[in-house]
Amino acid sequence: MADEDARPEPEDDDTDDAGAEEGKVGSKEESRTDPKSGGGDDDRDADADENASKDADDNGDEDRPSASELRTLRDSLARTREEARRYRTDLRKLKEQVAADKRKGESDHDKALREAQEESAKETEGRYKPIIVRSAAKAAFHDANAALIDENGKPSEGKFARLYRLLDQDSIEVDVDGEVTGLADQVEAIKADYPEFFPRPKPEPAKRPKADAADRKPEPAKAKTSAERLAALLG
Repeated sequence: MADEDARPEPEDDDTDDAGAEEGKVGSKEESRTDPKSGGGDDDRDADADENASKDADDNGDEDRPSASELRTLRDSLARTREEARRYRTDLRKLKEQVAADKRKGESDHDKALREAQEESAKETEGRYKPIIVRSAAKAAFHDANAALIDENGKPSEGKFARLYRLLDQDSIEVDVDGEVTGLADQVEAIKADYPEFFPRPKPEPAKRPKADAADRKPEPAKAKTSAERLAALLG
């Protein structure tokens, strides 16, 4: 009897089960917190993608000029156009002065010859200058993406005439070689002042890839009518 009392009692099975459960929970916590394990890779990848998206958005905003920068660019462009116009005026005055100096010492014969040449040149310019300027203006407005096409997809003379009237014809010159000056800067000024006449070109729609015969789904079988089902049952 004494030996039986001294024998140690067996431990409770519930205690062993609780210890096992604690071990499982501890291993799960370690797998989530251990950087060597793959448990947190998905979260880190998601954070990296989100940060990359934010950086891309920030870079896009930085590349876009602000309203004040646009005003500064417009003012600079206006000053450049004014300087170019002033240079052309000064050049024309200089040419007139040189011609006047030549006329001072010329003889009557030279004077008569010069006046005949000037009259012929003026007549030729008056006849061909409008044609040359109009053709050059149409090409310049077309290159600037002006809305010169009507709703039927045909060139509209009315739309071009509306833009053509905005040009200062006195500031446009045509030299003896047919080179037109004083037109490009006016077209740029009109484009900046009247953007509604210069719509942005629409992007072309993305082309869908053609489906191969293997990718096509079979057409669903047509449901039979009640008469067809009855005929099939009767054989």
